[in-house]
Amino acid sequence: MLTNVEKVKQYLGKADSDTQDDDLIFELTKRVQDSIEHFCDRRFDARIYQEYYKGDGSNRLLLRQYPIISISGVASGEMVDAFGNVTTATNQPLGIWDDVDYVFTDDTKKDSASVIPSYLTPGLIQLKGDIFINSEFWSFYNLENLKVVYKAGYSVIPPDIEDNATIIVAVEFARSKGIINSVNWTKDPKEILADVWDDLTLHRRIR
Repeated sequence: MLTNVEKVKQYLGKADSDTQDDDLIFELTKRVQDSIEHFCDRRFDARIYQEYYKGDGSNRLLLRQYPIISISGVASGEMVDAFGNVTTATNQPLGIWDDVDYVFTDDTKKDSASVIPSYLTPGLIQLKGDIFINSEFWSFYNLENLKVVYKAGYSVIPPDIEDNATIIVAVEFARSKGIINSVNWTKDPKEILADVWDDLTLHRRIR
């Protein structure tokens, strides 16, 4: 979580023993996290992802989530027709398939040791001694030919993100309880929120 009930109560000056609004604050922390992650177009808590991408024939691939903690593996898909037969451009005329898909097997999996995360570009991985097979030929089927399993995010949320999430929750709580004018804000709450969202632009997904 980007913040928690205790941090929000501390920001508002509420005593730890005052628990009557804890459920509301908890719901607001979840709602605000959804809003921040939607705004930043990324998730922040560390978790495991299984995602699909289109290769471009290079040894570089930009993943959706970062910072990358670990790579479990990358697999290339084999194109199969509606009958489960592996197909290529030479053994099947174009346009005759009712349904096509990629099948991922252990035979095409790249060991995690051969996949190197970039320390300069967030979310970028590089394949050592190989390339991510180009899916451009099959682009009219809109299929992703690469499967990547990896762990990304923050095990400990950066302080600035945590602080900004706490402030947003505090303001939303004060509004919902009708006490917006009773809290000792450092300045107008509208200005506070504007500053907070401006700070969060630094964490928007880089693409």
